[in-house]
Amino acid sequence: MQREFDRQYDPSRIERQWYEHWLRLNLFSCPDETDKPRYSILMPPPNVTGVLTMGHVLNNTIQDLYIRYHRKKGKVACWFPGLDHAGIATQSKVEAELYRTEGKTRWDLGREEFLRRVWQWKEQYGGIILEQLRSLGVSCDWNRTLFTMDPGASNAVREVFIRLFDAGLIYRGKRIINWSPTLQSALSDEEVLYREVEDTLYTLKYYCEGSTTDYLPIATVRPETIFGDVAVAVHPDDERYRHLVGTRVRVPLTDRYVPVIADSYVDPAFGTGCLKITPAHDPNDFEIGMRHHLPVLVSINPDGKLNEVAGRYAGMDRFEARRRIVEDLRAQELIVSEMPYKHNVGFSERSGEPIEPYYSDQWFVHMQPLAQPALEAVLQGQIRFFPEHWVKTYEHWMRNIRDWCISRQLWWGHRIPVYYAPDGRFTAARSEEEARARLELGPDVPLWQDEDSLDTWFSSWLWMLTTMGWLHDGKTEDTPVLRTYLPTDLLVTGPDIIFFWVARMIMASLYFRGVIPFRDVYFTSIIRDDKGRKMSKSLGNSPDPLQLIGKYGADAVRYTVLYLAPVGQDVRITVDPVTQDAPQMELGRNFANKLWNAARFLALKADEAQVGAERSPTLAEEELSLSDRWIRSRLHATIRLVEEHLSRYRINEYVRTLYDFFWHDYCDWYIELLKIELQRTEYTELRQRRVRFALSIFEDALGLLHPLMPFITEEIWHRLGLRDRTESLCTSLLPSYNPSWEQPTLEQQMEILKQIIEQYRMLKATAGLKPSERPVSYYRAENHALELLECHAALVAELARIDVPTPYTPSGKPAGALTAFVRDTELFLVVGEHIIDRERERLQAEYERLQRLLAQTRSRLANEQFLQRAKPEIVENERAKEAAFVEALAKVEQSLRYLTQ
Repeated sequence: MQREFDRQYDPSRIERQWYEHWLRLNLFSCPDETDKPRYSILMPPPNVTGVLTMGHVLNNTIQDLYIRYHRKKGKVACWFPGLDHAGIATQSKVEAELYRTEGKTRWDLGREEFLRRVWQWKEQYGGIILEQLRSLGVSCDWNRTLFTMDPGASNAVREVFIRLFDAGLIYRGKRIINWSPTLQSALSDEEVLYREVEDTLYTLKYYCEGSTTDYLPIATVRPETIFGDVAVAVHPDDERYRHLVGTRVRVPLTDRYVPVIADSYVDPAFGTGCLKITPAHDPNDFEIGMRHHLPVLVSINPDGKLNEVAGRYAGMDRFEARRRIVEDLRAQELIVSEMPYKHNVGFSERSGEPIEPYYSDQWFVHMQPLAQPALEAVLQGQIRFFPEHWVKTYEHWMRNIRDWCISRQLWWGHRIPVYYAPDGRFTAARSEEEARARLELGPDVPLWQDEDSLDTWFSSWLWMLTTMGWLHDGKTEDTPVLRTYLPTDLLVTGPDIIFFWVARMIMASLYFRGVIPFRDVYFTSIIRDDKGRKMSKSLGNSPDPLQLIGKYGADAVRYTVLYLAPVGQDVRITVDPVTQDAPQMELGRNFANKLWNAARFLALKADEAQVGAERSPTLAEEELSLSDRWIRSRLHATIRLVEEHLSRYRINEYVRTLYDFFWHDYCDWYIELLKIELQRTEYTELRQRRVRFALSIFEDALGLLHPLMPFITEEIWHRLGLRDRTESLCTSLLPSYNPSWEQPTLEQQMEILKQIIEQYRMLKATAGLKPSERPVSYYRAENHALELLECHAALVAELARIDVPTPYTPSGKPAGALTAFVRDTELFLVVGEHIIDRERERLQAEYERLQRLLAQTRSRLANEQFLQRAKPEIVENERAKEAAFVEALAKVEQSLRYLTQ
């Protein structure tokens, strides 16, 4: 057979074809029930509005790696994909489009028509990200794709709400929540982005009752909230103010007096040590107010404007009111000081304005009864976290858990299934008819359903259940899919949603099914740019992964992000925003090219030896050379390490282990050794068996690499004629580990030989000799090293391109020889005294030149004015030059040592 390989590997020509081929063969689909070993993963559902980001690339490459790995272990590996309806994100996008194209708001359309428009938008644009993920090569069971607003998922969400309501775990109450005045909706903590803002810290005079001179100094950055003040708090041990506890002070610009209370929350060292308590507009103040049974006074409306409580400032926007209030405070000499103050302020992720802590009626889940079993599941090791340090973070949050605000003032989402009667009573129900029955109301009594929708996370926390058909009809709790695939084996997610999603899924799964949702949780790294900033669309520092895939290939992108992502550490990727050049992606592209070139060589040799596609016998044990037994040992060591690394989620070590095997062991060494072996082998059938052996090692290694780089490995596997086109590397089993074939002693011997060869090469390079020159060489060795060199001197000579080395017994060293050491073995390369003198002079001059350049660079870096005035990139360039000069000097010093030994 004739094996065809293009000179250059072009991923754009093969990746889409192979993905479509896998889909045609239905390789990713899984049965509902199976007697085989199984492995399952839940895809964190991306937002329906989303597009592919580098975070998605990292997360989904890890998931695909594990799914493909376990599929190749012979398991039924099921990956459940889906989409999140993303309440606020989707509604905001459709509202913005509606206003841009028609100048209308959702209120102009009404709820029913607006929702019809959202569904229309979803059908047209939603789910693009799932199509984009296919370009990455993800091997989901696409037949199981679930949208969180699908009828089955919606039925489950409604049923869960009703069950928790009936159990007393869902209640309606007043609390402080994150509020978006623009969106007119509550926000989850995950939808609030914090950034540092420079404000003014105003210290105001709160005059003591009955005095025109004595006052408490109160510091605040929000003077517009003083109308909601109901107390002033001091620390109970603060001697400055202890005598004032129980007295009253006057709120500035009002005639109201509020009590001075003692509470240990107050930090005596911050500001003046006095804290104004505004329960309606600050979450910490709300907690203090609850402890002291203080009233709640709302002074800011949902639209961000002050209300009648603020007197003459009523109707003003909160920021305009701040300006006017400060002017009046100054005029009445009620300001002690004004100081610049930097602090973190929460902004709405969707609408961009500062959020308003707001006191309002909302629906909540009582979390404490759900949290304890979920905490124990992690602490007792039923669920493992990687990295493990996230257990402490999880434990702290679970022990201090607060009730979950689940209502959102949105139309897009799961509408809260609560019905209200005119007499103020309400109930949760599956329909209006059921609500009437529960409330014992006749058909003529009007009922109305709650206008709000549920937090998006309320559907997401059921993901492990709804993806497997739980309660899709509102009744069936046990399905074949649930029995087969729950608990799942792995969840891959970001640490930023450990509370919003991971913890809540554990709670829901234990409460509703009595089982954990997953066994392992792997928290991914954060991908940052070269300046250390988290990559995001808003900063404009996030590359388009599709452009990177188009430029470098999906395999190269997959390889690079995992190579750069050690567990527990962030990933830094540099991308030119204009050209989309990403230097680090060259790691993956170069590795792919190395594989391709190795495969081309094997194909050439297989064709020369007339090796067919059949799996004929390879070399017999007695026919194996040292290099054959060594590469087999290295393969089986790699098989063992791959299993160890992946089972412990040391993912980048798995990548580096395969890199070392392919790049160094197989390509740099074994292929060169194979060339020599083939030159020495004249017998045709033996040549065939030797090539088949080399192919078999390469094929097994391709199987280990396939979960990481599925496209190129599949292409090479077929081009080498290793399988019929109807088969796939996706489903061929991984090579089995044979401990008897891993031979550490043999590997140590080969390592010594490699070091000897490298040292002879270094000596030859130091002397500046041409590749074609083969200088005389000697060695002085004992014991095992002597035996090695005596047996394999010809091999050393061939690979080092020197004359065959022979033992040197006299003391000292040969005349005109350079010397190097490998452990106790002394190596000599005879090059002539004139060459040694010439190279010594050249290297000494180079050493002095580099020292001068290094001194100049270090002088600039020691200059404070230069560091302060120069652009950061110039300073960074100087530091890079310093490192380069230090490295170059070390190499020159090493070469000089060779010349003087």
